[in-house]
Amino acid sequence: MVRFSSKFLSFPSCCSANSVKDQVHQLSSNGAITGRHHQQQQQDHLQGGGRRNTKGYRTNTDHEDVILVHSTAAGLGQYPRDAIKKQQQQQLQQLQQHHQQQDNNTTNITSSTPAVTIIHGTKQQQEYKDNTNNNSLDNLEPFPKHGLKLSYILYQFINNCGGRNKLQGMTTTDVCNVFVKPITEKYKSSYCDMLLIQRGKVDGGRGGEVDNNKHRPPPPNVVGEATVFISHAWQYKFLDVLDALKDHFCHTTPHVIIWFDLFSNNQHKVASLPYEWWQTVFSSAIQEFGHTVMVMSPWDNPIPYTRAWCIFEAYCTCKTNSKFEVAMSAVEKKDFIEKTMESPTDTIETMLGTINAKKSEATNAKDKEQVFQVISEEVGFHRINSMVFEQIRDWVISVGEKELQNENNHNGSRYWDLLNMVAALYENQGKYDAAEPLLVECLEKSRALLGDDHPDTLTSINGLALLYESQGKYDAAEPLYVECLEKRRALLGDDHPSTLASINGLAVLYESQGKYDAAEPLLVECLEKSRALLGDDHPSTLAYINNLALLYESQGEYDAAEPLYVECLEKRRALLGDDHPDTLTSINNLAGLYESQGKYDAAEPLYVECLEKSRALLGDDHPSTLTSINNLAGLYESQGKYDAAEPLYVECHEKSRALLGDDHPSTLTSINGLAGLYKSQGKYDAAEPLYVECHEKRRALLGDDHPDTLTSINGLAGLYESQGKYDAAEPFYVECHEKSRALLGDDHPDTLISINNLAGLYESQGKYDAAEPLYVECLEKRRALLGDDHPDTLASINNLAGLYKSQGKYDAAEPLYVECLEKSRALLGDDHPSTLTFINNLAGLYESQGKYDAAEPLYVECLEKSRALLGDDHPDTLTSINNLAVLYESQGKYDAAEPLYVECLEKSRALLGDDHPSTLASINGLAGLYESQGKYDAAEPLYVECLEKSRALLGDDHPSTLASINGLAGLYESQGKYDAAEPLYVECLEKSRALLGDDHPSTLASINGLAVLYESQGKYDAAEPLYVECLEKSRALLGDDHPDTLTSINNLAVLYESQGEYDAAEPLYVECLEKRRALLGDDHPYTLISINNLAGLYESIKGDS
Repeated sequence: MVRFSSKFLSFPSCCSANSVKDQVHQLSSNGAITGRHHQQQQQDHLQGGGRRNTKGYRTNTDHEDVILVHSTAAGLGQYPRDAIKKQQQQQLQQLQQHHQQQDNNTTNITSSTPAVTIIHGTKQQQEYKDNTNNNSLDNLEPFPKHGLKLSYILYQFINNCGGRNKLQGMTTTDVCNVFVKPITEKYKSSYCDMLLIQRGKVDGGRGGEVDNNKHRPPPPNVVGEATVFISHAWQYKFLDVLDALKDHFCHTTPHVIIWFDLFSNNQHKVASLPYEWWQTVFSSAIQEFGHTVMVMSPWDNPIPYTRAWCIFEAYCTCKTNSKFEVAMSAVEKKDFIEKTMESPTDTIETMLGTINAKKSEATNAKDKEQVFQVISEEVGFHRINSMVFEQIRDWVISVGEKELQNENNHNGSRYWDLLNMVAALYENQGKYDAAEPLLVECLEKSRALLGDDHPDTLTSINGLALLYESQGKYDAAEPLYVECLEKRRALLGDDHPSTLASINGLAVLYESQGKYDAAEPLLVECLEKSRALLGDDHPSTLAYINNLALLYESQGEYDAAEPLYVECLEKRRALLGDDHPDTLTSINNLAGLYESQGKYDAAEPLYVECLEKSRALLGDDHPSTLTSINNLAGLYESQGKYDAAEPLYVECHEKSRALLGDDHPSTLTSINGLAGLYKSQGKYDAAEPLYVECHEKRRALLGDDHPDTLTSINGLAGLYESQGKYDAAEPFYVECHEKSRALLGDDHPDTLISINNLAGLYESQGKYDAAEPLYVECLEKRRALLGDDHPDTLASINNLAGLYKSQGKYDAAEPLYVECLEKSRALLGDDHPSTLTFINNLAGLYESQGKYDAAEPLYVECLEKSRALLGDDHPDTLTSINNLAVLYESQGKYDAAEPLYVECLEKSRALLGDDHPSTLASINGLAGLYESQGKYDAAEPLYVECLEKSRALLGDDHPSTLASINGLAGLYESQGKYDAAEPLYVECLEKSRALLGDDHPSTLASINGLAVLYESQGKYDAAEPLYVECLEKSRALLGDDHPDTLTSINNLAVLYESQGEYDAAEPLYVECLEKRRALLGDDHPYTLISINNLAGLYESIKGDS
């Protein structure tokens, strides 16, 4: 008679039939995932125009055309007027031709320093090219460090040229060719050196001669060693450059000596300088200056960042860690301030969105190639952009603060506009603490001077409410929104556009609070009145359509959301065009809905269209473009296309840091998204520092209680849980849970996520008594808040069912799994990823119950649909392959199981890499099959590989590593290699006790495994106390009827029988058989084992008698 000890199944590995089945990923409003593995998959749906109510700022449409006036100059330096008159006339004729060509877009104007003379054809370009090869690095000319006092240029030089009128409309290139080169022709020197020669301070090859027939010598100390390098574009209007420098330095150092290439470089030789000179000598000089000022004009499309040589100057500044500042003319600054007061966020995004070092050009293609090569190799374009972005952000704030300080009338409308502007700039950078006192001051002054009911006061109330909402201070925001709405209804009427904006704002707040029942009637009212008042096609109406669709999507009412999203998109395409930012918002949001519905094939082309058009329209670095990059990456991640997702996440992450700064909320979202991908890829070492950074910065920036901070806490806890660091995960989950209850209330969707995730951790720890009430609470509240059919409710049903299954409460689990699957089929369709998860989970339950005939068609359906929907290589498809293989193995269909295990392993290696946790699970699974087939030689190297890589990737103490130790030990036991098996079993047990505790189910499995080994070795005295401990703890933890408890009963009975203690064995065999009949049915394999074992016992008793 064969004895079956029915050992515990070894630790459930991360792709086994008992672990990966319960995976339901659901995206909450703040990016948290409510599913079994709590991934943070940020998807920032763009909010349609009108979602936020902001002040109706003025629009300035006046544009002043600059008229170019060219005239001869007189009295320049010490050069005789009659000697240059003819040459000036020739130059002016050339200039007229040049500007005519420029108007016709036929000539590329020169860029910055080295190419200043390349504007009249190709001869000088060829000369530069030929001369480059004639210079040796050992013979490079020294850098000309002389500069001019800015005050001299602003007054004496301009006067020498005949005054500002003579220079009006001339570019720096024009001034070089009309004035500087002609008057320095005699000396063949730079302008600075010419002045020194005239004062007898430089030989210049002329013995310090001074021409007494010329005008008086220049004043002393005009020329000196420069301390600031000026970076500018040569096609700037020369006076604009000077005005910008005057405005930048006049209040601090008006007599600063600047290195201005027009004056400091020898314009007769500069075109012949080789590239190596610029790369070495010039770069070193930038470092010596230690201070670069870049002239930016126009503010909304700064020319320097379209020119490769200006980029090179920025590169040198960046490389040498020099100080970097921005200068802008008073006229440009005034226009910038006015535009910023009209729309702060749009203005800044417009300004930053035009800056892209990689798109800069040069007149000489070789220059561009060489500049780009050295930047790419040494610092990278992102670092260049980042430096400028950072300086612009600081400059913008400083400009706003100075305007506030200079505004004398603190009770005037302009002062209030400036307060709002600076506050908006702070808010745009995520500096909420700096924005808040400004908005509070603005509101208090509005109430005091205008009264509580004045429209401007109501705008201030709304603005402060918006800030509080952004900070997650919902309790502070709500009364302000309510006050604003009530007063607008009373003052303006229910149908006024501003009233509708207030209705919308309050509704969006309610949605953020999870108060969907309060939000919906407001959004419906808002939309209906907007349709009646403004028409179906008005931009505000479309914004309200979009927002109502978002609410329906949040509620899981996809059928209600889709027609609204489609209507909004179609009308925006017709009204605004395919490329308008609002149209792109609609494209993005419809794609997001399709993704939520699992319609990946419909979502992808929309996300791609949105991204491509955002890049073309707004630029690669615009915040909206970064959102599009992030969302497409998220889709690819959902599709399991990690190789496609990673470069997008990385790009979004790097550009967010460069554009917005390391601490901006959107940057932190991108950090979180990349961390989530690395976690999905099993790259825990790469994920952890990102999660930690995001968590720490959100605490510092937003405070401990902000919803985004809670999301970070949850994400870091999820990573620790994935790493098996339960002790590290638990305090984070608990903190998130407690603060969510306090901040958001017990019923908020995000609170329910935190309840679910804490329950999941407790389940992983085997703390079923702690997990169950949390799962039950989460389910009950989701049923009440969201309804029985909401996707989040289905996730809770699934998770509670999974817990009951883990507890062996199959009768309680089955109706929940069935309900979950039926509703998912009805709501989401048969092919939705969540539906496939529920199919898989119900199949797993049937398998546990021994209902193989019921499980198989579900596993097959799940696999076939996963292949069709997600592709053969998607991680979820691989899970389905694995689970069907496990079923076939359980049925003894080894020939059917093996090709599935092999396919799963090969594709996991190709998709995820050899070291990914899921790949290791596949290795372990195939090894287990080979062991079951008696192919020990094939199984052993797989078990060894799995264990070695688990130790390296996850550490010696990770639950999956312990599963690998247990698996290899089991193989050695099957091979009779008891000496090899025992230390592994002992290690596994000791670490399980330390990591999971004595009472964890996996610890009990280790106790059982070691006991079985001792029994096999005939060490009954060592085996018995382990079997007894295992049984007692199983009864206490899992209950008398749990399958694992019944296994412990059976195994202890087998030991007693082996020792001839039949009286002790019989009641255990009988109890085990009776309970298996009741729990699993007469035909379950485990029931048959119990029948066989009891029969064997009776046979032994009969034989002995």
